[in-house]
Amino acid sequence: MKKSTKILIITAAVLLFAGGAVFAGAMSALGWDFTKLGTVEYETKTYEINEDFNNIEIDVNTDKIAFEPSKDGKCVVVCHAPEESPRSVKVEDGALNIRAESKEKWYSFIGNLDFSTPKITVYLPKDSYGALSVKSDTGDIDLPAVFTFAALDIDSHTADVSCFSSVTGPVKIKLSTGDIYLSSRTAGEIDVTTSTGGITLRGVHCEGKITAKMSTGNLFAENVSCKSLTSDGSTGDVTLKTVTATGDMSIKTSTGDVRFDGADAANIRAKTSTGNIKGVLLSEKIFFAKTSTGKTDVPKSTAGGVCELETSTGDIIISIDR
Repeated sequence: MKKSTKILIITAAVLLFAGGAVFAGAMSALGWDFTKLGTVEYETKTYEINEDFNNIEIDVNTDKIAFEPSKDGKCVVVCHAPEESPRSVKVEDGALNIRAESKEKWYSFIGNLDFSTPKITVYLPKDSYGALSVKSDTGDIDLPAVFTFAALDIDSHTADVSCFSSVTGPVKIKLSTGDIYLSSRTAGEIDVTTSTGGITLRGVHCEGKITAKMSTGNLFAENVSCKSLTSDGSTGDVTLKTVTATGDMSIKTSTGDVRFDGADAANIRAKTSTGNIKGVLLSEKIFFAKTSTGKTDVPKSTAGGVCELETSTGDIIISIDR
């Protein structure tokens, strides 16, 4: 190696070390709070809502959204957002509307550093409301168990959604990236979709059908009852623990295991290309099991509904809890 090259490498290493030391010293002085490095100024505004409303409509960009019971019987909305991109909060046609209204042009954001997260907290005085609609690009959404809504519609690009609230009507949650956690006591109908992320249903009683779609991610359902259940995925495991459907149950995944743990339905169909199908059902079925590479062990019963199980590479092992 040439002497000049060695000198350059040593000089670069020294500068890198010195830069790291300066950065560490500066961040220590700031308490390692990266939000203090941001060039975007944030402000917190509180809106007190005096008009009556039943529905709630939210259309924002990157806000984390949370709902809390009111502490004083009044509806209050607290928005923490950039000064140049305030949130509009008002009641229109019987609905509480919360929107992002940016005053800046798109090019004004070039070069800005933003380490903070916009947040909207809605304090609601009542336990029950009409339809709740949320549209956003990014930002987690949390719904606590104290509320009941007539319908729920969430459409977000990147977010984790946690819903503990009851919904008497349809539940529709659509994400591109993120996890869906649904622990609603009751729901009219459930349609949940995430391209990259997992879906968890726990302690849910659904009057109608449940539809779960995942491209890459697992489905885990526990203590769930419904009229019918359909799961469609590409890569991921499906686990059904104490899940019952009065109608049909259809499970499909390209790569992943299917596990029944005290599950049952009038008719069951499960198919995976690469994965095992195993578990325990609650009632007798007439079994049709097929695997290209693997072993098959299912009860030889002649009563009950139809249970079709198929995998290309994997075992099929099913028993009945008698």
